[in-house]
Amino acid sequence: MADLKRKVSRLHDLIDRYDGREGRQGRILHEMADILEDVAEGVEELAEGQEELEDYLGEIDSDLLTLEEDVLPASGTGHDEAAADREEIELQCPECGHWTAYNAALFDSGRDGVELTCPNCGAVVYDSDVDCLVMDDEEEAQR
Repeated sequence: MADLKRKVSRLHDLIDRYDGREGRQGRILHEMADILEDVAEGVEELAEGQEELEDYLGEIDSDLLTLEEDVLPASGTGHDEAAADREEIELQCPECGHWTAYNAALFDSGRDGVELTCPNCGAVVYDSDVDCLVMDDEEEAQR
């Protein structure tokens, strides 16, 4: 950036020494040199702002990395391994026939009042107060 300002300053010096300084061409050259000087200063300010933004972004990146290390599991995958191993039970809607997977913990909880609805049509697929979940031997063996 200093190189650009140095070149504009050198151009200004050359124009000052130009014989036709008082003529129309001299005035045009002086105006152009002044404009170039303003542009060089603007570019320098932009470069300084860019550098500040890069530093700030680096700090944010570092803070985010620290936060990720504190919050995410040590495996570094970013996924909850318990959720990946979570067992699911698929139920078919009696109304539309759509199959939906539900977390098996909903059925193991022994809580009353659990009502699961079909995301496709909204019909009740399972009601813990009314329904009994029956699994075949293969499903039971998997659990």
